[in-house]
Amino acid sequence: MLKDGKYSVWFRTPLAEGAGVVVLAPDGKLSGRDTVMSYIGHWRTDGEQFEATLFTSRHSPGEPTAFGGIDDLDITLTGRSNGGVTASCKGTAKQAPGLMLDATLVRMGDD
Repeated sequence: MLKDGKYSVWFRTPLAEGAGVVVLAPDGKLSGRDTVMSYIGHWRTDGEQFEATLFTSRHSPGEPTAFGGIDDLDITLTGRSNGGVTASCKGTAKQAPGLMLDATLVRMGDD
């Protein structure tokens, strides 16, 4: 089961890749950021399966996102956890439906 906590996240599309940090809160809320984007949303689990919906927005100028020139995205992800420490997922953005996103989450140590 995917556990709440802080995760490093690596993501890629056929256009680009990136990395950031995501916090999965116990109440099902999600928040995070990378060098140019912020994320907010919700997540839930069903055994080892999980899904998340998140919304992105640019917080700093810089390189294009993994979706090219699109900054404001509605992303839906589904995936599977590996013992609550790592997770792999796939998803799409409503604004770029033909572009597949792959992401890997790795749980970071507690502060």
